[in-house]
Amino acid sequence: MKRQLAYLAAVLALQSCIYKYTPDIDFEQVNKTLVVDGKILVGGTSTIQLTYLQPVSGTAASMPVGKVWVEDNLNNKYLPDKAAQRQSNAFVIPTPSGEATQYRAVIECDGETYCSDWITPDPAPEIMNIRFEADAARIQVLADIRTEVSGLEYVGFTYEETWEFHSDFFPQVFVNPQTWEYYVPVEDYQYYWCYKTYRYPGISALDVTGLVPDQGIIHNVYIKDFSRSDNRNHKKYSMLLSAFALSKEAFDFNRQMEEMALVGGDLFTPNPGALPSNLRCETHPERGVMGMVLAGGVSQKRVFFESTYYIPRTPNVNFMNVSQEEMPFFYYDLNFRPVKRVMIEEEMVVGWAEHRCINCIEDGGTQEKPSFWE
Repeated sequence: MKRQLAYLAAVLALQSCIYKYTPDIDFEQVNKTLVVDGKILVGGTSTIQLTYLQPVSGTAASMPVGKVWVEDNLNNKYLPDKAAQRQSNAFVIPTPSGEATQYRAVIECDGETYCSDWITPDPAPEIMNIRFEADAARIQVLADIRTEVSGLEYVGFTYEETWEFHSDFFPQVFVNPQTWEYYVPVEDYQYYWCYKTYRYPGISALDVTGLVPDQGIIHNVYIKDFSRSDNRNHKKYSMLLSAFALSKEAFDFNRQMEEMALVGGDLFTPNPGALPSNLRCETHPERGVMGMVLAGGVSQKRVFFESTYYIPRTPNVNFMNVSQEEMPFFYYDLNFRPVKRVMIEEEMVVGWAEHRCINCIEDGGTQEKPSFWE
């Protein structure tokens, strides 16, 4: 008994030594630490993403606003595609190949000028084939790459997806917002089919040092997967895959970033300040900047996929049944729209759903057909 009491007293003593600790951190300054994620793909499309470092506690700053461009050692300057930037929330910069041998990113933000190191891009591996394989639930995108490039040890992949999809419902009844009367459409509904584009912001990195190519080709490289009930499978899907050589520094940086994303913020998370970086502030060298800009020659291949694996799903919809006597403007102002008439307990009511459920533009799509579309 005495031993138990002694143990309890020791535990209580340890607990009594725990104090609230408030770190002495200037959150305003931390929030203004620029974080850069850049990929200069020579012969393709470069992307530069800007954010601010967000502390564990404190209020995160707004997204950085500034100017970004890529330049080469022949004084050529490559500017962002503003239309593409609006779609991806990143600076998207067409970067044609030429006689230049070195490239760097330049950023003007918060009255400061930041530059990456000058980087000599390595030759890219060749994308030989892209294919799709399906199991009962998901579709995998796999690639074969030729790695007969002198000194190639690490390969990076990024991709752009475009697909044709439809809204969750084809509406059978409409409401006139002038008279608030329901009516049945007499013309074909035009907001059912749309196109959507997604640019993968990260890098899928592959260490090829331990792989044995088959006649110079590494087969079945995993790129991504998605559900068979995803709207990517509604009609037609396209992927533009980009492959490029990675330096060991860039490969290690990408691996550490993946580890940080997986484990989240805790005592065992790698210290962000210890991550490698090839960026600096030109105007005030003592000012902190984090992240990595890589550069490489790029090989690209586009593939189309006709939907043959689609499994229909039940839409995740906040559906409301509205009686004929209820005033529809209340639901209209909440951005709901009528979908169809249904019979519930011998009463005819109108089913309403969120506007995005009947309008593919509201669901993030566009009806402008891509120029490359088959």
